[in-house]
Amino acid sequence: MVQSFYHEADQPTNQNKHFLGRTSLLKENIKKGNASLLLKNIVVGDEGGYRCIVTHDMEKTEFIFKLHVEDEPNISSQSPVTTIQIQKGGEQLICSPEGIFPEPQIRWSKEHALAQALSNISSIRQEMQTELYSINSTLNLTGDMDYICDISSLNSSRRMVDNWHCHLANSLGPHHQKFRTLESNSVTASPSSNIYHDVWCRWNTSCVLEAGFPIGDDVVIHWLHLSVPEVYVHSFYHEADQFAYQNKQFMGRTSLFKKKIKQGNASLLLKNVIVEDEGRYKCYVGTHTDATESFIQLHVEAPVTTIQIQKVDKQLICSSERIFPKPELRWSTKPALPHALNTKFQINQEWQTQLYDIKGSLDIADDSDSYVEYVCDIRSSRSSKRDTWKKPYVITT
Repeated sequence: MVQSFYHEADQPTNQNKHFLGRTSLLKENIKKGNASLLLKNIVVGDEGGYRCIVTHDMEKTEFIFKLHVEDEPNISSQSPVTTIQIQKGGEQLICSPEGIFPEPQIRWSKEHALAQALSNISSIRQEMQTELYSINSTLNLTGDMDYICDISSLNSSRRMVDNWHCHLANSLGPHHQKFRTLESNSVTASPSSNIYHDVWCRWNTSCVLEAGFPIGDDVVIHWLHLSVPEVYVHSFYHEADQFAYQNKQFMGRTSLFKKKIKQGNASLLLKNVIVEDEGRYKCYVGTHTDATESFIQLHVEAPVTTIQIQKVDKQLICSSERIFPKPELRWSTKPALPHALNTKFQINQEWQTQLYDIKGSLDIADDSDSYVEYVCDIRSSRSSKRDTWKKPYVITT
């Protein structure tokens, strides 16, 4: 139990010790329908799924979400991967990032495309106090060629590299470093702005995520979904699509505009959009001379397309189906009545599609005036529909 509130007061009796003294509700806003929780001094152990249950009169509402912890408060960078050090010792290269959460992955390969992974010896250590991870990975050199050390956790915004004649390219997740072992040098990359452009995609249709880059040779394109952990959506290099590392969620649903790549177009076509596609995306494009990153926030919507009012006994039933995101229903009258309306609401979410069905009932009296018009509004994100009902006028003789 994280936080409880009833009888107009906090109830800390069953609160878990992990959250003692770190939670509070916005008391002044509870009567306005706000049950938001303030969680202070966040630690890695707070990560996980949360459920909020609110009951009021005859209604029950549930909210479920997942909290991801990206960094400890005492780390200044907003990116989990803050530094990478690459050192040469004898006939070995050592890649050693530290202070990362959640648990990162490391991969060695050759050339700027996603080549075959190289055999290495790696160890991952987690600090007991901060729960942050550090990696130490050793690779045996096999000749004078380009080597790549990939660190994958969450999206990076700062890099520091210590290497030998380093050619820096950020093509595989948070940190991707390509270098040739020649003379000693040092390269520092400044933080990226990571500006996300909003794109709205309609459920079960095709959608284009636009991305451009400076025209160049040897084009490498990686589209990633920045979930936890981040996953590959689509990759292109060696003049061809590369599906070896594509996440199963996107199989058979993605493509690039091949004829336009040489014109600087790296846009992605995403087909048969599903709710799970929602989230942040990163497009990396590398050429022989440039590296470009663009970011997109994809929103999935299934708009309110139909709405229906039916009279059942002494109630009006207003309903709509297959909506996303979560809709709202509101009853009103024209003209406004002097008394409050007696209403009930029910929202169900389909397990397979994650779409919502909504239904609202309104009690009406048999002797209700025929001049009163009952109005039902259903809204979701950028869409809304309205339907009205009026008691039939009966002429008596």
